[in-house]
Amino acid sequence: MIRSGVCITEFMGKTVAWLDVDGKMQQLSVTDDDSGLVGNIYVGKVKNIVKNLGACFVEFGDMTGFLPMSETYGTEKIHEGDCIAVQVVKDASRNKDASLTMKLCLTGKYCIMEYSDPIVSISRKITGEMRNTLKDRLKGISGYSVIIRTSCADPDSIEELIKEIGDKETLMDDILSRSKTRTAGTLLYESEPEYERFILGLNEPFERLITDIPSVCDRLGAYGALLYTDEYPLSKLYSLETKIGELLSRQIWLKSGGSLIIQYTEAMTVIDVNTAKSASKKDKQEYIFDINAEAAAEIARQLRLRNISGIIIVDFINMTGKEYIKRLIEVMKKEIRKDKNCEFVDITKLGLAEIIRKKTTKPVYESFDRNDFKAL
Repeated sequence: MIRSGVCITEFMGKTVAWLDVDGKMQQLSVTDDDSGLVGNIYVGKVKNIVKNLGACFVEFGDMTGFLPMSETYGTEKIHEGDCIAVQVVKDASRNKDASLTMKLCLTGKYCIMEYSDPIVSISRKITGEMRNTLKDRLKGISGYSVIIRTSCADPDSIEELIKEIGDKETLMDDILSRSKTRTAGTLLYESEPEYERFILGLNEPFERLITDIPSVCDRLGAYGALLYTDEYPLSKLYSLETKIGELLSRQIWLKSGGSLIIQYTEAMTVIDVNTAKSASKKDKQEYIFDINAEAAAEIARQLRLRNISGIIIVDFINMTGKEYIKRLIEVMKKEIRKDKNCEFVDITKLGLAEIIRKKTTKPVYESFDRNDFKAL
């Protein structure tokens, strides 16, 4: 039985990719027609330096990006008018320029290569003899920083990893070489499609990759992609309309009978945890903790699926015992660790949990119109 798999299909004019584990959607990616510039590398021209912000504004093509000085690399000092190689790490939004970095990054199936000081880092999930083997085999393997991904835990993948590192280094050398001779605005490297970046960014391996889009299947052949050819649509097979519709709803029901209410504001996202209507025969505080713990796991999942970013405030059901609060914090931290873009901050004196999440792509509610879905 397939426990985990990635599905990619067309839905409402968009390319949708998702990770399904035990029949439950865990991560989601939506590619719009204007899928953005994230990952692209350009020759940029420094427009002006703002010392008070510790950053500079860089023109690339017909756009302007924001480059923090902490994201510069490979040059002693940047001056206005300089041409530099920059990579887009965040698309421009309604009121913000695109975010840029000079620490260029190339992501592969087995490794991530970054234009920074040469060092090899290995995923913590790779342990034991395999970790020692990788340390020995990869000493001084590249002039750039290399991060070994969890997908390289299989000993049979070492030779493929070494080849991938060589290919990425050749590509990085070429990008940096061309950046010195090309004019400002030149596109030096076009990133993978969003659905491929989604696969590369998954925190856990998957057993199967299936799509009903021939071009996607061809591109993802190295990942063992299978082409779905049945007449019954893949989107209907996985009830995609229902699942995305649920992600646009304000209310999420929990198995315990409790619920979550998610409200978006300009400043933050607020999530309210409500208890079940019926009373429990169990100890009241233990009963409330069980609902809060279930809510914590579902909140972490909803943040990933909906791609909610910024400040998130969670109003859990009030618990009086300090031991219960401590246990809830442990549960929350454990669930949030599954999301590399998310961080648990603290629980305030008023019992409000504070979470922050980095923005990667736009939230689901900006990709789909809620009115197109039934009974939300």
